[in-house]
Amino acid sequence: MKNNILLMILTLALVSISSGLRARSRDRGGEIEASSWRKFQRLTDRYRYIVAMFYYDDDDMGDLEDDVDELRRMFRAVSREQRYEDAQVAFLRINLVWRNTDEIAEAFQVAADKIPSFLLIKNGDAVRGDGRRPLMLTGYVSHDELVKFIDAKWHDELIDEAERIEETRERRAESSRMYWYYDPWPYYGWGWPWYGRRWGYYWW
Repeated sequence: MKNNILLMILTLALVSISSGLRARSRDRGGEIEASSWRKFQRLTDRYRYIVAMFYYDDDDMGDLEDDVDELRRMFRAVSREQRYEDAQVAFLRINLVWRNTDEIAEAFQVAADKIPSFLLIKNGDAVRGDGRRPLMLTGYVSHDELVKFIDAKWHDELIDEAERIEETRERRAESSRMYWYYDPWPYYGWGWPWYGRRWGYYWW
């Protein structure tokens, strides 16, 4: 009996840990490459908050190669800030050299002479300015400039979103713990040393 209790406690602990890890690894946001219109659509369906970077990067960037490399490093660093990870903000890199990515640029009114450009996308729609055009930050911007651009629109929203996500994660973990507490014994069918579920097991 003591061994059964210890096994149940260990099972509850493992379920709680694994549920938390799955929740944190799933949809956690971060830096993602959107290499086609189809993938971009899947990502906008999956993530509520998106920071999109439109840029050019190929094997022959000439004098701009170092600038592009620095831009990518900056974008990755911002995507890894804890508050954005907590709110599951996706940072999408959209390299317009790739085929089919021009459809994404056209959909969000990103002009070729405004590259690199950064957009904020919420629930699949671009955040718009006073003129109802998509709000954009353009040029080889710094880390602080990009953060300021994001926080000017989303600072309070992302705090609320992170709290909502954490509450949902806790409810799911609690639900998993309660399920295993009330129904810890699986049914293995005839031929197993016991029969039935929950506490209704019988030795042969």
